[in-house]
Amino acid sequence: MKQFAKTSWVVGDVQTLFDVSDEQAAEFLANNEHKIQDQLIQNGWQVIQTMGEMEELGFDSTDHQQKEIT
Repeated sequence: MKQFAKTSWVVGDVQTLFDVSDEQAAEFLANNEHKIQDQLIQNGWQVIQTMGEMEELGFDSTDHQQKEIT
């Protein structure tokens, strides 16, 4: 199955926001990887739902329940 909207973060991304060394940035990403993934997934569901609604896609109630976004 083809995957869409892949994303990843690198040391330089952290250094864009914070004045840290390569090692500090890598440690930050390693320490927070699961939290970052969880938040990206949650935000991704919201974007998919919003974009689907904007394109007037209907929810398929026969196979899937509408994903509740919190």
